[in-house]
Amino acid sequence: MIEISQVFSNIHHDNEILKLLDSNSDELHLSRIELSKNRMRKNSKNGLDLGMNFPSGTHLHDGDVLKVNENLIVIKQMPEKTIVLKLKNNVSNDELILLGHIIGNRHKAIQLQKEKILFPIINDAELEIFKNLFHKTNSIESIQIEERIFSPSDGADVHEH
Repeated sequence: MIEISQVFSNIHHDNEILKLLDSNSDELHLSRIELSKNRMRKNSKNGLDLGMNFPSGTHLHDGDVLKVNENLIVIKQMPEKTIVLKLKNNVSNDELILLGHIIGNRHKAIQLQKEKILFPIINDAELEIFKNLFHKTNSIESIQIEERIFSPSDGADVHEH
C-alpha cells in the first residue's frame, strides 16, 4: 500500500499541472461522499493500492492531483443521480423560500446555477416524491433527473439522511 497524506495540486486551478499529465498519469474515481473522507483505502484505475490519510478537515475535490513518487493521480468525482429544477422567469421570493423549505426539509444539499436548482437523489422514485411536494408551486418550468457531477454551492452542503 502506498500512503498519501496531502493533495499536490488541482487541474481546474493550476494550468501548469496540465503540462505534467501524460499517458502515465493515473486516475482515482471517488463518489462525492468519499471525497469528504479523511481516511480511506482505494485502488487507482491502474491498480495502485492507495492508503489516504489526510489532515482533519481536508475535503478532496474533482480534479485534485495526488503525487506518488513521480507519478500523478487525478481525482475524478463520479457522476450521481441529480434532480434538476429549471425555474420559470421572475420567480417570487415567496416561491423561492417555499422551494428552499421543501428541499431543505428533505436534508438535501443544493447547487445553484442561474435559473436552476440541483440536488442529489438516491433513486428515481424520488422524482415523483418531489413532483408531489412541488405541486403547489408555480415556479418550476421543468424537473428531471440527470447523471452529473454534483458539487454543492458554498454553504449549501448540509448533512444528508
